[in-house]
Amino acid sequence: MSTDFFNDQWRMPNNKNQSLVSNYSMDFDGTNDSINVGLIKPFNDAVSNFAISYWIKADFLDTSKPSNGGLTHLDFRYNSANRGVAIESNATSVVFYISGGYNSRWSTPTSGLNNNEWNHIVLNFDGSIVADADKAEFWINGSKKTSTVTNPGNNYIKAITGDGFLGNGFNPYPLEGKLDQFCTFDYTLLASQIP
Repeated sequence: MSTDFFNDQWRMPNNKNQSLVSNYSMDFDGTNDSINVGLIKPFNDAVSNFAISYWIKADFLDTSKPSNGGLTHLDFRYNSANRGVAIESNATSVVFYISGGYNSRWSTPTSGLNNNEWNHIVLNFDGSIVADADKAEFWINGSKKTSTVTNPGNNYIKAITGDGFLGNGFNPYPLEGKLDQFCTFDYTLLASQIP
């Protein structure tokens, strides 16, 4: 019996005739630019297990950014108003949101991130776990981080019915930085699969 797994990846094509920035990453200047990645799995059918993996380079310690979401890494809404899945950061935390309206959210300190250097972030979400605190886990640069859940009990999965965005899209706090190798999976990643 075979099992089908699914993942999507977004990366700029390797083109020798362009600058190194466009060869190897997506560059966001913080002025409401974003990349529309459309309606994607695993979020468009309300699955309960998924992983998100990507590389990011930004000024995570910029205290001029608002504390309620200074840099939007990605934002997928289940309608135009409410979050389905989102990851943001500010000077103190990386925050993962799920569901709509009164969101459950998990956060981990930015202390594991290297400021203005490339960092690898993995978010695993397993909706089958009973304890809300354990449903989401952050991995930063290959190390599993402790996280805190806020608004537990509101982490129902809402199917994404519209396009998703990298860098911004819906949030008033656009990313000023770079993203690369953004991938989604319809299963959680094992520790051995996380670089």
